[in-house]
Formats: sequence, C-alpha cells, structure tokens
Amino acid sequence: MESWEISRFHKAAQKLFRANLRSVAAAALSFSPHGYLRGHRRVATSALGRERVVHGAMTPGIFVAFIIAVFSLYNPVRKFAVFYNSFQQAVGASSQLFQYLDSADDVREKPKARSLPKFSSSIRFENVGFSYDSGNAARAILSEINLEVRAGEVLALVGSSGGARARWSI
Repeated sequence: MESWEISRFHKAAQKLFRANLRSVAAAALSFSPHGYLRGHRRVATSALGRERVVHGAMTPGIFVAFIIAVFSLYNPVRKFAVFYNSFQQAVGASSQLFQYLDSADDVREKPKARSLPKFSSSIRFENVGFSYDSGNAARAILSEINLEVRAGEVLALVGSSGGARARWSI
C-alpha cells in the first residue's frame, strides 16, 4: 500500500504544481500589460495636461493635483487585482475541497451492523493483528497487540515498518 500511496501523492503534487504554474502565468500576464500601459498613460496624461496649461484651461497647480490623484488611484486598483486573483484561487480550491467532502466514503458500514454501547472506563485490545491481503498471501503489519486505553487517554502508536503512524483518542 505504501507504493500506491506514494504514487497517489506524487500525482496530487503534480496536479497542484501545474495548477500553481497556471496561476502564476495568469498573474504575470495580467500585470505585464498594466506596466506597459501605465507608461503610455503617463505620457498621454502629461501631454494632455501640458496642452491644457499652455492654453490656459488649467493652472499648473490644478494639473499637479490631478496627476497626483490619478497616480494615487493606481495602487488601490493594483491591490484589487491581486485580491481578485487570490479570491479566484480560493474559490477554485474551495470547490475542490467541497467536492472531496461531498464524495462518498470507500469504506461502507456493514448492513445491519449493531451499535457499540457507550463506555465509561476503558477499551481493551487483546491479541489484535492487522495485515494487507495481496491475493495469495497476507502481509502482517501488526500482530499480537495487547493494550488498554482508559477513557480520556490519548495513545500514539508509531510503527517502525513503513513509517506507519496512528493516534487514537478515547
């Protein structure tokens, strides 16, 4: 199962990597035209303002105030674009998350399974074992485990074979 899990993780990591590359590429494309156009807007605004000042339609003070107002608007607009890109990433991630949460569990409850009664003192495991069935032969992972976990205790079990880790809270 370890090689299967590693393969599954590798596929998920590659999918995330490709999604991040697309996101970075989209963000880079959205900012490069703005930088190019920003320079042209500054030249056009300066030329238009110069003409207005020369013809007396605007005073130099009003022109400077106008330039400051126009250029101070750029930063909030840029921040909004960054926020919007982040928001779109969050929407995409949340839709994937909700799709995963809504998916059916692979492990089904046995039909007409009886409910275990509530306990107040402890749970005891005696001679418990676990193995993977791989067709003809079973590969034992745990064997002859005996332990008792009292109510409120937290038990951490770390295995040396394959780095298996389990944590039970009772």
